[in-house]
Amino acid sequence: MNAREHWQALQSHLTSTRAALDRGDRTAALAEVNAALALDPDFLAAHSLRERILAGELLVAAPRPDVPIEPPAAIPPVAVDPPAVEMPLAAAPIVDRLPGEKPLVSTEGYAKFEQRAKRRRVDRRIEAARLAIDRKKLKQAAAALDEVIELDPNLPELVELTAQFDQLRRSMMAIRRGPWIAATAVFAGTVFGASWLQDSSPLFSRPMIATAPLLAAPTVAVSDELLAAAGTMGTLPAPTDVKAPARKPEPAALAPEPMPVMQPIAIPRPPIEAAAAEPFRPPAGVTLPPPPPSIVPAPRPVQESTVGEVLAAPIAPRPIAAVVPPKAETVDDRLLVQQTLQRYRSAYEGLDAQSAHAVWPAVNQVALARAFNGLESQSLTFEACDVRVRGEAATATCQGTARYVPKVGSREPRTEPRVWNFTLRKSGNDWKIDSARAER
Repeated sequence: MNAREHWQALQSHLTSTRAALDRGDRTAALAEVNAALALDPDFLAAHSLRERILAGELLVAAPRPDVPIEPPAAIPPVAVDPPAVEMPLAAAPIVDRLPGEKPLVSTEGYAKFEQRAKRRRVDRRIEAARLAIDRKKLKQAAAALDEVIELDPNLPELVELTAQFDQLRRSMMAIRRGPWIAATAVFAGTVFGASWLQDSSPLFSRPMIATAPLLAAPTVAVSDELLAAAGTMGTLPAPTDVKAPARKPEPAALAPEPMPVMQPIAIPRPPIEAAAAEPFRPPAGVTLPPPPPSIVPAPRPVQESTVGEVLAAPIAPRPIAAVVPPKAETVDDRLLVQQTLQRYRSAYEGLDAQSAHAVWPAVNQVALARAFNGLESQSLTFEACDVRVRGEAATATCQGTARYVPKVGSREPRTEPRVWNFTLRKSGNDWKIDSARAER
């Protein structure tokens, strides 16, 4: 049975009680009052009505006794006179209540009863919200908080319950997001493993320049047979030893990064073929003129290529400009935290739920907007704030007062002392409120 049906049942019992009193049935009236008190033992109107019935203040209208009407006397018939006509008797009015009877329920008593019923309803909804948050029932907690905000948006416990509800919602979102992340990771690992098994490893290639060593020029050794053959044929003997000129040492290149140098490659000369061991002998009887003397040219010295000298020349390093690191700007985190608290105060004074959500992302914006709709105006005063910064986290405790005017009820401004406890975290170059709790 919801609150509306409960209220209708109470009103039905009261109506039945009044009807029984009007009929003069005191027993039935007391039974209806007791039934109303069984539904709600604190029903003020039923208590008042029962006490008045027991005290005898409500006079039950007794049934009017029947008055016997004597028949009229017999009149002798007269021929001239017309017959007598009977006139109906007018019934006496029935008085339901006495003129000085007091009303059943006073206006002041009804207002007190309504206030007490509202407070009991708020307490029950707060307990239901706490129980739902403990059991991690997100929908039930949201419904209970919405009803509490509708009944009394200025409760101090509302801020704490809203923070607990937001924390529960974030944890539930993280729990729901966990299986999806695990499934995504498994899928990505499967795809990566399949691609790793199917694709062959690529062959990387890069150009490399190797340094070839210089080959010494071969030394030509002239044997005795060659000398004998040259003397027989009238040729001059070749030099006994032919050696390549000594290679000059290359200067070391003083470069910051050594570059590969192409060394000159010496091409070996083919060895001088020895003459035939046996000279040509003319046939007998034939005289040949003496052959002209043969001149054997001296071997040319192997010249080194100038490419190696050009490549081996040292390269002067370029001057590197000194890099001056930019000056780090010093940021006062305490000042940034105080600015965040001022934005929180301005949002609450302006009754702007969107601005409050911007500085406090964890707050329930819809519930906060409903709470603001129940206020005509609000003003917060931070008299003293103790700010403590620890790396990326900070805490702040502010003492002050809250002054507000509700839209429903008395329009007199109410001022209450408050203590605000904030926890903040750093987001980039700014600070955001992670949780806020106000206490009296």
